[in-house]
Amino acid sequence: RPSFDLIGSALLAMTLVTYAAAMTLGRGMSTLMAVLMLLGIVFGASLFVVAESRVQSPLVQLQLFRNHVLSSGFAMSALVTTVAMTTLVVGPFYLTGALGLNPATVGMVMTAGPLVAALVGVPAGRGVDRLGARTMTCAGLIAMTTGSLVLALIPAWTGVAGYVLPLVLTTAGFATFQAANNTAVMASTDPA
Repeated sequence: RPSFDLIGSALLAMTLVTYAAAMTLGRGMSTLMAVLMLLGIVFGASLFVVAESRVQSPLVQLQLFRNHVLSSGFAMSALVTTVAMTTLVVGPFYLTGALGLNPATVGMVMTAGPLVAALVGVPAGRGVDRLGARTMTCAGLIAMTTGSLVLALIPAWTGVAGYVLPLVLTTAGFATFQAANNTAVMASTDPA
């Protein structure tokens, strides 16, 4: 019976806590403290990788990353998710600063993204089944790229509609990409 990876869990928890502290407290830190926290994150992550390669039942089976489809799928997912999450972080500042919306209206406008993601998920999955993961991955990435470029270049005079329409395109592309990428990654891994 596999045992619980206590060492890996502790190292992962400490590294993630250090990362979270660095991200939330970073603005008020001295340069020395920021460098020390960064080194702590790198050191903790390195120890985690070493520990995972030596325990009997690791949290993360490192040999899985030898699979090119899995590794590239994880890397692409991290990059695409970063772009999608950036719209959630930057969007409220744009909507209040550039468009002068009040917080309640900003909240209503920001719901467009999650709503679209929820509605696009099932059709995207069906599209993956019909057209294949590669085609739908490309379609999702093209939609996200187009939406993101329009978000970056659209003038403020277009108002809320000028923000929501490219956001909808970006979010629909994100949901499509995730459905296709997750399918490709799962199909490339061994059931065990």
